[in-house]
Amino acid sequence: MNKNIILSVFFFTGIFVVAAGEKLQVDFSYPSLKGDFYVNGKVSFPPGTVNAEENIIVQDKQTGEEIPTKITVAERWPDGFVLEAEILFPANAGRQRNYIVVYGSDVKRRKKFTQTAVLPIISASIGK
Repeated sequence: MNKNIILSVFFFTGIFVVAAGEKLQVDFSYPSLKGDFYVNGKVSFPPGTVNAEENIIVQDKQTGEEIPTKITVAERWPDGFVLEAEILFPANAGRQRNYIVVYGSDVKRRKKFTQTAVLPIISASIGK
């Protein structure tokens, strides 16, 4: 019984751990519409910093909560590392949050999606 309690506590605390990679601010204006929408932006990475899209996440800046993302690699460096990626993630006009992109070899993406709903898309500036 004690093992279950310990494992549950470990799992719970692991959900909100802030990744230790490099961080970039996501800037966009919340739309006047109500409800859900997508935030979309492209980001370029320095050589040798991102091996795969699995090493990129979006987090709530305040809580460290990982946000589900759809990440598409747009271009790679000659050594195969990611040069540029397009990032899409859901947001809600009623729950305005600040977001950051975190990347690096020690970052592991856990929340992703491949199918998108029909929602408005807002363009973001990432790390600029």
